[in-house]
Amino acid sequence: MLALTACGPRGDAAAVDSGRAAKTNQATGEGKPVETALKNPGTRVSGLDALLRDKPSYADARQALISAGWVPVADPNSKENVIGSNWKEICAADPEQCEVCDKLPELASASADGQALMRFRDPDSGGVIAVHATGMLSDYAVSGPDSRLSYMGWSKEEPSSPH
Repeated sequence: MLALTACGPRGDAAAVDSGRAAKTNQATGEGKPVETALKNPGTRVSGLDALLRDKPSYADARQALISAGWVPVADPNSKENVIGSNWKEICAADPEQCEVCDKLPELASASADGQALMRFRDPDSGGVIAVHATGMLSDYAVSGPDSRLSYMGWSKEEPSSPH
């Protein structure tokens, strides 16, 4: 099983602090059904708080986002950011350590202290959000409160952010 403690030095949750995910959550308008907000272009982001409320695990939040039409944003540097600069050797010796990067293309970075950053794009507007999780990456597919990879929140990324 892959634990975040095995992640390389470049994976860091400080990306949020450095401005890659600068804006805070957008509140959902009261009285608007989530389904309506998510289907109307330009309002998909405003429905995220309601959509993701009470999602205990990253697996639950991921499934809710994908079901609502959000698309995982593949990060070409994921393995280097998560596993480390010697990821090719590590993956060749133990492919299970790299499984999470293959299964979660949206995984952008992870740090040794358990913070992980994933990205999703709204196909209607092209806007990107960063989804924050904490815990054991090995639980990426475990739903419910027993998962050790917890959904923590999301933030809207600036359009000029590098992906």
